[in-house]
Amino acid sequence: MNNQPVDLFIIGGGINGVGVARDAAGRGASVMLCEKDDLAEGTSSRTTKFIHGGLRYLEQFEFRLVKKALIEREVILQIAPHISYPLRLVLINNGKIRNPLKIRSGLFLYDNLAGRRKIPPTDKVNLRTSPEGTEIKDSFKNGYGYWDLWSDDARMVILNARDAVMHGAQIMTRTEFVKAEPVDDFWLISIRDKSTGILKQVRAKTLFDATGPWLKSNTIKIEGLQRPDDLRLVQGSHIILKKWWQGNHAYVLQHFDNRIVFVVPYLDNFAIVGTTERDLQGPIEEARITHSEKEYLLDMLNNHFKKQFEVDDIISSYSGVRPLFDRERGKNRSQVTRDYHLEFNLVQGKLPVISAYGGKLTTYRVLAEDAMAILEPYMPDLTCAWTSTKPLPGGDIPEGDFNLWFKDFNKKFGSLGEPLISHLGSTYGIEALAILQGVTSTTDLGINFGGNFYEKEALWLIENEMPKTANDILFRRTKHGLFLTSIERKNFENWVADRL
Repeated sequence: MNNQPVDLFIIGGGINGVGVARDAAGRGASVMLCEKDDLAEGTSSRTTKFIHGGLRYLEQFEFRLVKKALIEREVILQIAPHISYPLRLVLINNGKIRNPLKIRSGLFLYDNLAGRRKIPPTDKVNLRTSPEGTEIKDSFKNGYGYWDLWSDDARMVILNARDAVMHGAQIMTRTEFVKAEPVDDFWLISIRDKSTGILKQVRAKTLFDATGPWLKSNTIKIEGLQRPDDLRLVQGSHIILKKWWQGNHAYVLQHFDNRIVFVVPYLDNFAIVGTTERDLQGPIEEARITHSEKEYLLDMLNNHFKKQFEVDDIISSYSGVRPLFDRERGKNRSQVTRDYHLEFNLVQGKLPVISAYGGKLTTYRVLAEDAMAILEPYMPDLTCAWTSTKPLPGGDIPEGDFNLWFKDFNKKFGSLGEPLISHLGSTYGIEALAILQGVTSTTDLGINFGGNFYEKEALWLIENEMPKTANDILFRRTKHGLFLTSIERKNFENWVADRL
């Protein structure tokens, strides 16, 4: 057993867990985090890849949430300019669903509720004459353009975890939380290494449960904890298709059930379409897109685009489970708040536990700040909040101008080919320079595993980003797995098996 207690023990390696770990470690707290699988393996890598204000939340009068999220767009663009960028969205107008005046009012608030520094303003789009309207059915005459951020959700998690480690936190993946017991003035926490089965015990002053959908099952594992059963598990599914329109913009489609669906460019040649909403049925780990969800998304596309789609056009799909805070039972799923809720408990009147309900990728950083404000009385030596101005690893780009930095990066390494340079720059930012140190040609990169994936990058990932399996590298730290053949993936698995 670790005799020296840590200030904070965190359960869960999604965006909320690693965000709190980064924040706390950077303030001087001793931090330990365990994740039963890989970082970002659950809900945090199954989003629509947006950092957004949440235009539709204005309909529910959630002005506080929208303002907070709009502010965070600018913050995240500043601290992670290599993995996020402004994305233009074209909302296709359908006066039968939402009054155009209502939409214009919402967009006015979107522009002015929190101020803008780098995000462009909204505008009206003539779908008959603009390039954005080329693929849209002629029955739609106009729309509205507005901006949010595209972001690599999985890498956002990885980079927060890495920064937490750089500030002294201990991150343990493939490590299962077994139980927490109050013993004297500390939590006695039991964890199990899933690869070896070895049980370990640590002591902690405070506990943060960031397991999201697994909050309910963790309640019985934390002795003495009583928390309200206000967790509503909602499944959201996305499909991936071949991209069929020109340009880097996205689309926002309206459905007669008042929901909206995003159509988002992804990795140059693909498109993500989502999301659906349905109450989860069955185990969390078995959440899969249903036939009706596929039909729902395809119907949305076929109602708006000239090109018509069938189930066979779907290349892939993914489903995430959202742990919504639902104190008012009976609400429609779409009306349940997407804001986070931090439930604070003192077990035996002295041992703090925070449980994180809900939340969005967009607001993970302010969730962490709010959590630390609650825990501050129990960790009096904490320094001040800091994460809004300190770039994530690789994001320390002069003036936060990724495009300007990339021009110089491309001048230096352009001979390696634009696809490879673009991948490395937009994945690692300034840290790409470390990967390419001493490289003058692709032969210096070592084995080519397929596509733009080389040995030099793989070795850097193994050394710096805590992977435990081949898939951790192929699908979360990178997206190389989407472009390798089955034989290439198997070859990489064999190569990496001896190095992890």
